[in-house]
Amino acid sequence: MPGYSHQERLAAAQSTGTRIRARSAPKAIAAEIEAPEQPVGVIILPVAIPLSASSGGLRLIAAGLQDRGFATFLAELLSPAEVEHGYHSFDLDLLAGRIAEVTESLRRKALLEDLPMGYFGTSTDAAAIAIAAAQPDCPAGALVLCDARPELASIELPSVRAPTLFIVEDDELALNLNRSALARLCCPGHLAVLHDAGKGLASPEIASQAARLAGDWFETHLRGERDG
Repeated sequence: MPGYSHQERLAAAQSTGTRIRARSAPKAIAAEIEAPEQPVGVIILPVAIPLSASSGGLRLIAAGLQDRGFATFLAELLSPAEVEHGYHSFDLDLLAGRIAEVTESLRRKALLEDLPMGYFGTSTDAAAIAIAAAQPDCPAGALVLCDARPELASIELPSVRAPTLFIVEDDELALNLNRSALARLCCPGHLAVLHDAGKGLASPEIASQAARLAGDWFETHLRGERDG
C-alpha cells in the first residue's frame, strides 16, 4: 500500500511530542492529545466510556498511529453523569453530535487546523462515527471502524463519503454484519479480517495488527488531502 515517505515518517518519529489533557465545559469531555512536532495528519479516537476505565487497546492503536507520524486525539464523548446514567452510551445521535463538536474544537487548534483528519472507533462508538461522517459538513477524509456495530448506522452508511475500512475478527456473525455494511457504502471501502483473534483489542498482538491496518489506510487516503 502506498503511503508517506520514509523521510516523512522518520522526521515525525524523531520529533518531540506534546501531550495535553483537558476537560472542557459544558460537556465535560476529557481529551488526550499526542502530537509529533510536525504531524502528517490527525486521527480522532472517540470513546463513550471514561478513558481511565477503558482497556489499553485504544491507546495501543493511538501509539501505533503516532509512530506513523499522526497526531492522535482520544476524546471522551460523555460527562461522568451521563456515563453513570448508562443509556447515553447507546444514544448514537448524541454521540455523533459530540464527535462533530470535538472535531470542530480540534480544528481550531493552530497545530492541527490544516491537517487531514481521520476517525478510528470501535463497537457503538464506530457506529456514531459513521453517523457523524455521513453529515455534509464532516471534514473526515478516512474512517477505520474496528470490531464495529455497523448495523446501528445502516441508514446513514450510503451518505458516508470518506473511504472506510472495516476491521473485524474472524467470526461469522461479525463478518456478515460488516460485509452488509460494506455493501451499503457509496464510497471506497474495504474489509480486513483478523484471524485467530478472540481477545479483540485487549490483546497487544491484535491491537498491533489493527494499528498497522489503520495506519496503512490513513496514509493511503489522507495523503492526497495533505499533498493537495
